[in-house]
Amino acid sequence: MADEAPPPPPAGPTSHGNADEGVAARNAVWQTLTMLARVLLPVHRILISRLFGQTLYGSYRIASDLWETVSRTSMVASDKGLLRFIAEDRITHRADLERSTLGTAFRLVAGASLAAGIALALGAPWLAGIWKDAAATPLLRAMGASVVFCALAYTLVAAALGRKAMRVNLFVRGLAEPGLLLGAVIAAGLVGGGVVSLGLAHASTYLALLLLSAIGCAAVFGGGRLLDSLRAPRRAGFYAFVLPLAAAELMNLLLMRVGVFLLGGFRGPDVVALLGAAEELGRPIAAARYVFDPIVATAVAEAFKLRDMERLTHNVRFLTRWVASAAAPIAVVVFVLRGDLLRLYGPAFPQAGGVLIVLGLGHMCNAVGGIAAGLLPMSGRPLAFFFNNLGAAIANVVLCLVLIPRYGLMGAAVASTTATALLIGALIVQTATQVKVHPFHLGLLKPAAAAIPSALAALGVRALPLPLVARIAAVALAAGLTYAIALLLLRPEERERRLVLSLLMPWKRRA
Repeated sequence: MADEAPPPPPAGPTSHGNADEGVAARNAVWQTLTMLARVLLPVHRILISRLFGQTLYGSYRIASDLWETVSRTSMVASDKGLLRFIAEDRITHRADLERSTLGTAFRLVAGASLAAGIALALGAPWLAGIWKDAAATPLLRAMGASVVFCALAYTLVAAALGRKAMRVNLFVRGLAEPGLLLGAVIAAGLVGGGVVSLGLAHASTYLALLLLSAIGCAAVFGGGRLLDSLRAPRRAGFYAFVLPLAAAELMNLLLMRVGVFLLGGFRGPDVVALLGAAEELGRPIAAARYVFDPIVATAVAEAFKLRDMERLTHNVRFLTRWVASAAAPIAVVVFVLRGDLLRLYGPAFPQAGGVLIVLGLGHMCNAVGGIAAGLLPMSGRPLAFFFNNLGAAIANVVLCLVLIPRYGLMGAAVASTTATALLIGALIVQTATQVKVHPFHLGLLKPAAAAIPSALAALGVRALPLPLVARIAAVALAAGLTYAIALLLLRPEERERRLVLSLLMPWKRRA
C-alpha cells in the first residue's frame, strides 16, 4: 500500500501569520516602489520655489494645504470604508455586496467633493483676505475645480487597493501624479510663470489623474461592473462606519495643517515657505508607514472578521517592526542632510534646519506608532478615534496660538510635534486597554540600534568636500548600506530573512 500523505496542518494563527507576512511582503514591494516614485513630489515643490520665488511658493503651500484638507475631507473616509468592506466581501464571496460598497462610496464622494469644491472656489476671496495674500484667490479658485477630480481619483485607487491590486496605486499615485505635477509646473514656468498658470497646472494634473484612475480601476473590476455599481443599492453599515472616521480625519488634517494656516496669518507666506519646505522633507519618514496602511487595513479587517486576535497581534507587531526598519534610515539621511536638502529650495531655506529636526521627530512618532494607533476605528470604535483626533487638533490650535506669536516658525513646529505625540500615545494606550493589542516588543530595538552606525557613516561622508548633489547621493548611499549591514548583523527573524530572499530571488520562490 502506498504511503498516505500526511494531513495538512490546521489553519491556525501561525499559518495565517505566515501567509499574511508573505502577502504583506509582496504588496510592500509595490507600495515601496510607489513611495520611492513619490520622492519626486518634493522636487515638484522645489521647482515651484525656484521658478516662481519664495513668496509665491509660500502662497502655494497655504492654498495647497487647504485644498488637500478639503479634498481629503470630501472623500468622507470612503477610502477607509472601501479597504474594510471590500476585504470582508472578498472573504464572504459576496459580489453583490461588493457592487453596493463601490456604488455607495462613489456616489458619496462625488456629491461631497462637488459641494466642497464649489465652496472653496466661492470662499477664495474671503480666505485670501484673512491671510492678506492676493495670490491665494486665483490659486484657490483653480484648485476648487480640482477637488472633485482628486477625491474621485483617490477613491478609485482605494477601491483597487481593497482588491489588493497594488499596481494601480503605483502607476497612478506613484508615477503619474508626481510626473504630471512636475510636467505641469515646468510648462507653467515656460509660459510665463504667473499665479494663474500655476493654478491651472494644478487643476489639469488632477483631471488627467482622474482619467488614469478610472482606467486602472476598470482593469481590476471591469468597466461594466463599475458602471453597474453606480445603480447598486446602498451598502448597509457603510455610512455608520465612514462618517465618524471622516470627522476624525478632518481633525487629523487640521492637526497637520493648522500650523501653516496660523503661521500664514501671523507671519506671511515667506515664513510659511520655510515651514513648508521642512515639513515636505520630513514627510518621507512617515511615508514608510503609509506604504503599509492599505496592507494593514485589509489584514486587520480579515482578522477582525474571523475574530482571530492572535493573528491580529502578530500582524500589528511584525508590520510595526517593518515600518520602523524602513523609517529609521530615512530619518538618519534627512537629519544629517537637512541643510543641504533645504538649500535646494533656495538660499534662505537652510535656517529651517532645526525646524526640520523637530518636525521629523513627529513624523517618526507617527511612523512607528501609527499602525497600532489606527486599530481603534477598525475594532468598531470610530467615535473614540474621532474624539482623540478632536482633542489633538484643539491642543495643536492652542499651542500654535501660544507659541507662534512668540517663537514664530519654531513655535509652529513644536506645537505640531507635541500634538502628534499626544495623539499617537493616547490611541496606543486605548488600543492596548480596549482591543488588547499593542505594537511593542524587543524586535523594535534592532532598527534603533542599526541607526547609530548608519548616522556615524552618514556624518563621515557628509564631511567630505563633494558638490551638493553628489554629497546628498553619497550620504544617502552610505547611510543605507551601513544600516542594512548593521540590521543583518543584529539577526532579523528567520521568517523575515526567507521572505526577503524570496522577493530578491523570485526564481527560487517558484522552485
